[in-house]
Amino acid sequence: MKYPIPPRLLAALFVATFLSSAFADNAKLLRKTGSISMIRNGTTVELNVGDEIPEGSRIITGPGSEAYIQTIAGTVSTLKADTEVVIDSVQQAKPGSKASALLDLKHGSLISTLDPLKRDVNDYRVKTTQGVAAARGTSFTVSDESTGFSITSTADSVRFVSPSGSMTINAGMVSFTPAGATQPLPPQPISTAIAGNPVIAQIVQAAVSTVATVIQNNLGNLSAASATNLATQVVSVAASAQPTQAASYASQMVHAVTASTSSTTSSSTLTAATVAAAAAQAAPQEAAAITTQVTRIVSESVSSGDSSTAVATVAAAVAHAAPEQAGAVAAAASAASPTSTGAVTSAVAQSTGNTTESIAQAVSQTTGTSVSEIQNQASEASSQGANASTAAAQANQSATQATEAITTPPQASSTPSTSTPNEQSAPPQQTSSTPTEQTTPSTTPTVDPTINPVSPAGSR
Repeated sequence: MKYPIPPRLLAALFVATFLSSAFADNAKLLRKTGSISMIRNGTTVELNVGDEIPEGSRIITGPGSEAYIQTIAGTVSTLKADTEVVIDSVQQAKPGSKASALLDLKHGSLISTLDPLKRDVNDYRVKTTQGVAAARGTSFTVSDESTGFSITSTADSVRFVSPSGSMTINAGMVSFTPAGATQPLPPQPISTAIAGNPVIAQIVQAAVSTVATVIQNNLGNLSAASATNLATQVVSVAASAQPTQAASYASQMVHAVTASTSSTTSSSTLTAATVAAAAAQAAPQEAAAITTQVTRIVSESVSSGDSSTAVATVAAAVAHAAPEQAGAVAAAASAASPTSTGAVTSAVAQSTGNTTESIAQAVSQTTGTSVSEIQNQASEASSQGANASTAAAQANQSATQATEAITTPPQASSTPSTSTPNEQSAPPQQTSSTPTEQTTPSTTPTVDPTINPVSPAGSR
């Protein structure tokens, strides 16, 4: 027997269906700190995590506040403090069409983190008063402050189109335009820009902490491969731009990739080794400091039975990336995790082609343990060392592949392999594991026909 559906239920079903369809392409607030306001149709409301954000909404962050917003799958747009952005359009992927998002930055700083694996299905753009930045799988920052306008690429590349033309900003580069200038200036290496404008250093620091937060909390549901790729590139760019901060940057990111909430938690040791290797490739003179900080984090993130192999993997990866620092790296890892000394000595020796004795001598100078005792420990841990060395080679290969397109300034190499962290020597030549040599990106690249141009804010 059939029963008629009550009119009220029919109405409710209709409204639910309508709302589901009407708001299917909304953006969404994933995470926030402080006060986040949304203005729509003249009404201002406080946004909370999980709230949907319709097209046309104006989002404003207060002092000390941040908003992490997902527009389309695989993207996280982070509004830093005192930033105002309008969600111009959001279209999720549908059969036969790509997903697209257009954000209009009115003022402040917007950091975009995009899943590299979705570069072929996503079209993400940021509109500004100067032009439009377009990218698909990358990490980049657009800032429009009283001090000037800048686009900083910390992973892959960004295409910027303005009334005066177009340019590609590769990873490791920034285009900074001083306040009052009429045209965006060509990109330059971030390290060069920092020397003349300390504000750029703050942009780099914010990019590292933001991407680390995205990865640690798995915002945007990045896959392990995407999270590793972004973490590696961002740390490499930051370490190259500010070598003395390399250990700090690596530490922030390794905290993120080893977190239980990260998509990389099941491969945390290998991911941490990859990030550490990238940092050491970019700033080889900081290899020992990188090792100290990263090994401490890794040893605490794995079970006690796996700690020695994990520490040895990181040490071997860093030593492989900066072989002139092999002894200093082994000494730093052994000092940070004394129970791992044998595995570390064995793994570093195997990864760099040094003798166990030469590595043991460097470790002995730091730890005070006799060379013969360290050699005995290395012999007993030879199996762990071999496994760690194999994993370290894989980590270095991943780091090199992820960072090969990054534009970096020439780096001075590090001290001889048997040196301790406090010793110094003349810098030898770069090794083959460092990122590719600096190239000058074209400021008028071939136009990508798959990215539709958009008029700069205020010009339409």
